[in-house]
Amino acid sequence: MDIESIGNSPIGKIVPISGYDRRFDEEFAHFAFVPSPLPADFVLSGATYSVVVDATAAPARADQAASLLPNPDLLARPATRREAVSTSALEGTYAALSDVFEADFLERGQMSASVSEVQNYVSAAEHAYGWLAEGRPITLNMIEQLHQVLIDGTPSDGPEAGHVRTTQVFIGAGRGRVPTARYVPPPPGDLLRDGLLDWEQWIRQPSSTPSLIRIAAAHYQF
Repeated sequence: MDIESIGNSPIGKIVPISGYDRRFDEEFAHFAFVPSPLPADFVLSGATYSVVVDATAAPARADQAASLLPNPDLLARPATRREAVSTSALEGTYAALSDVFEADFLERGQMSASVSEVQNYVSAAEHAYGWLAEGRPITLNMIEQLHQVLIDGTPSDGPEAGHVRTTQVFIGAGRGRVPTARYVPPPPGDLLRDGLLDWEQWIRQPSSTPSLIRIAAAHYQF
């Protein structure tokens, strides 16, 4: 993580962290980035708003197409699975779309490890759809439930599944040391939980900002 550049960020701050890295049997001392709370509104250029208008038209067309179907799930089901495959690939988990469709008719023990992980994404997404369809707001509790579904049976599964993490994590090479990480998110504790609660409240507050912009900002902040 480029401490000098990120330390001068106008949208966050760095804080010192320390701990014990069991992989190397050594103590570490470094810095983590803590983003500032999201603003109530965004000042964007006319060109950006033009792009947002065009992008907003795409889900509007999908919504219109779904309204013409006797069962909208016929549209949502393949879209969710395509998204699961592409998103999982970003995390290093690869599975063929055809295998993911087939997984709907298999028991967990009949799936490969990669397909099982992608299927977790599908299950988490469908759980979220059901939550919102019931008119329930996005909450930290919802996120914790989705986290538990997402990592069920994976190498990341463990005591912290379904809970806000209590350990420091970082983004970088698997065998790299913390000081060489590309990015170090907020440390566990009050800073992390307060940030998540601020995020939850920001999502739920009324705003005149276009939904697509708010979705992008919420994704970034999370």
